[in-house]
Amino acid sequence: GKRLTTVKHDRSLPVVAALDLGHSDLMPVLWAQEVGSELRVIRGHAYQYTSIPDMVEHWRNEGFPHIDRLILPHDAQVRDLTSGSTRQQTFEDLGLETTIAPKLSLLEGIEQTRKVLEHTWIDREEAGTLFEALAMYRSDFDETTGVTKLNPVHDWTSHWADAMRYLSIGDRSIGMLYGSRNLSGLGV
Repeated sequence: GKRLTTVKHDRSLPVVAALDLGHSDLMPVLWAQEVGSELRVIRGHAYQYTSIPDMVEHWRNEGFPHIDRLILPHDAQVRDLTSGSTRQQTFEDLGLETTIAPKLSLLEGIEQTRKVLEHTWIDREEAGTLFEALAMYRSDFDETTGVTKLNPVHDWTSHWADAMRYLSIGDRSIGMLYGSRNLSGLGV
């Protein structure tokens, strides 16, 4: 069903955020809240060529919702050869509580996300780009073999979909609610 609507930040509930790390690639960040069995994506914003400290400063200066927990992809634990720090440590040094999304195969993560999307509402004004990206997220069809390729096309939609995937697999209570087997349909 259509899950694009108006869902505003409820200040009485914690906010979990997830992002797809990048620098030259698009780096979307999603802010979400759980209400019962629903996931409400209240905001989305994409960055490019932005350092982690500058991004976090932007969140704080522009009135983005306070993040109670930030979900990062597993590559946030890779050490920078220059500083010796990980991206996770950089976020934590800036005062954010982080967690690393479990390392699932891409297809397992997509299946988990499909199931979570069945219970997700996305704010039209503040996170509409996520909805558009999920609707356009796709794999190419191989004309030679007559088969759809397993891996999705790597474009702007895949970065938003990856942020949603990290949110879906990295949030403990969401994962417990929806599991990761026997899933179907994108649900958008």
